[in-house]
Amino acid sequence: MKSIISLWLLVAFAVAGGAQQVPASLHPKHPGAPTARVLEKASRLDLFYQQHGTMQMAVHPDFATALFSYFREPFSQRAFGVIAGVAPLSRTTRGANGFTDVQTHALLFPLWLSLKIRLTNSPSAHVVPYLIGGFGPSFALDYGPNRQVNLNFSNSHFLAGGTAFAGAGVDYLWARDWAISADLRYIVLRYPSAVVGRTNLDGLSFSIGIVHGFGF
Repeated sequence: MKSIISLWLLVAFAVAGGAQQVPASLHPKHPGAPTARVLEKASRLDLFYQQHGTMQMAVHPDFATALFSYFREPFSQRAFGVIAGVAPLSRTTRGANGFTDVQTHALLFPLWLSLKIRLTNSPSAHVVPYLIGGFGPSFALDYGPNRQVNLNFSNSHFLAGGTAFAGAGVDYLWARDWAISADLRYIVLRYPSAVVGRTNLDGLSFSIGIVHGFGF
């Protein structure tokens, strides 16, 4: 009787979902089964990219940009996020008289909705290459000639433009929840009227920074 009751309890437990069949390939006695260490690394890699943020410094031919981003990875190896930047921009030109230098200053605020695709999901990977791209608005505050950011803004004007980028890079995971990131991007940055004398600020950008994984 006790054996029958025990059998029924096991059946009920299985029907309720308490028992899960382990795939043959993952069974510890299976010849090709991954080790516990490999499975642990795989889960750590996925946890790292499940939610992660970056702080980077990007060098562009016309300016340097501080970049801050946050990504979530709802699908395997595909993360969606937002990247925000702030970049001071200045330009010195010769005045109309040919002798006086005229300086113009602006602050750029690009914002990108972005997609980041990991090119590997290897459990033992410490170097993770990726593709990245995005698009969005870009705002500019132009102070006008010979003005500084902390002075009177009476001659300043605000502009809204558009931006997009595409690039590739690599993360080096040097700790459980930290990585170093570097990538090369081509940025398209346009405004409807001139910012420090230019409406087109397209160019290559090299970025380097740190990544923190929030999934642990």
